[in-house]
Amino acid sequence: MVTLEAPEAASGEKKPLPTTAQNDPFIRQRAMMDPMNPSALVKLEWWANRSTCLGCFAAHIEIHERASDLSATGRLAVETLDDPNTLRSWGLLCAIDPVFRLVFEDGSDFEIHVEPGAETGAFEIAEYTGGPTRKVTLDLNLLT
Repeated sequence: MVTLEAPEAASGEKKPLPTTAQNDPFIRQRAMMDPMNPSALVKLEWWANRSTCLGCFAAHIEIHERASDLSATGRLAVETLDDPNTLRSWGLLCAIDPVFRLVFEDGSDFEIHVEPGAETGAFEIAEYTGGPTRKVTLDLNLLT
């Protein structure tokens, strides 16, 4: 049995994007992107603890501005979709704990809850509203 210490599991109501993101000019700028090229290239990082990143995935996200808030959807980048091992890692980390750190090109970041979509590599983003730590337990059967 492997026990990973990671941020606490998301609970309660999911919100479209963090409140801090609602007023962030960089994120607002992303919401107003060129309609001919509406996606931003970002990184999704999965951290086991403060010093151990177990996964980093390139992705394209689209931020949609609505009357009262922002919402976002995304898809893993082509180079990620072409690598079966990376896709398995993505699936495993989403199953263990779907909280990722969303990192923009300028280095700004925040924690999000990723909801995998029906298509391979597609996902929706919601605000992570849980506490700063959570315990994740993973049982690995190495005999099969």
